[in-house]
Amino acid sequence: MTEMNILGNRAVHLLLVVLQISFVAAIIFSGPLFPSSFVLITVSFAALIFALWAMTEMKFRFSIFPVPAESAELIMTGPFAIVRHPMYTSLLAWTLSLMLGEPRDFRFAIWILLFAVLMIKSEAEERILSARFSEYGDYRKATKRIIPFVL
Repeated sequence: MTEMNILGNRAVHLLLVVLQISFVAAIIFSGPLFPSSFVLITVSFAALIFALWAMTEMKFRFSIFPVPAESAELIMTGPFAIVRHPMYTSLLAWTLSLMLGEPRDFRFAIWILLFAVLMIKSEAEERILSARFSEYGDYRKATKRIIPFVL
């Protein structure tokens, strides 16, 4: 990769992270911090447990940026056997539970934008993982990206 491509990718990755944080903050600060219904509290709690499971599987070595560390290993067990990006799944489920706790067009639009950013971010990460790990293509075919059994 040329220096310009590397710098361009870093700028795109930084933009994706800034957008992700901004959209999550917009959802958090535009409504209640905790969902009010039992079902949404359950979704929120399940998202937290799924995220903790993923972090444990990664031995708490992860980054918010879509670039795996040079020493990263391909993990295909635990929640990674269910979806390729369980942290994104968790974040989407948690913010969805918040958004549905007080649904408004603005919050729904922000959640859709967050979903789009995470799809783009996961694609960027997958390009790197595919180049680094020869078995990633087979893993990608066998496992859904973010939503189990769907996407």
